[in-house]
Amino acid sequence: MESPRSALAPLLLVVVLCGCAATPTAPKMSVAFVTDPPNASLYATSGIVGPTPLTLHYDIPVNFTSCVELEGLHVVWASGAWQAIELSACPGDAPERQFTIRRPAVPGRDVDLWYATRITDLGLLPADQGNGQNAAITTVASKR
Repeated sequence: MESPRSALAPLLLVVVLCGCAATPTAPKMSVAFVTDPPNASLYATSGIVGPTPLTLHYDIPVNFTSCVELEGLHVVWASGAWQAIELSACPGDAPERQFTIRRPAVPGRDVDLWYATRITDLGLLPADQGNGQNAAITTVASKR
């Protein structure tokens, strides 16, 4: 007759092996976009993402060994001035990053400053954005 202890051994082995075989979750990278002046519109390939400041969350490939290019973005201010943003994620990068995008030196800065001030004065920012918090959070997949 088999002892109860020896009957549990295969079951314990299965439980231990199942715990080790969990699939790794995709790492995330958070990028906060701040513009100077604020309240510019952030666009992705698919369309408008939202007003700045804004934080986006990117899914990064599991166990990647070289840099990957992330979805291209651009910022447009009220005057029509714009700036392209190229992002990449590399092994060892910090999981949280912040970019400040400065408006290019083209005419219309006074319009953008007026717009940023007016939006704030009228309280038209998303709920927590006026406190320096990023209210809109979006998931954007990386190019693979």
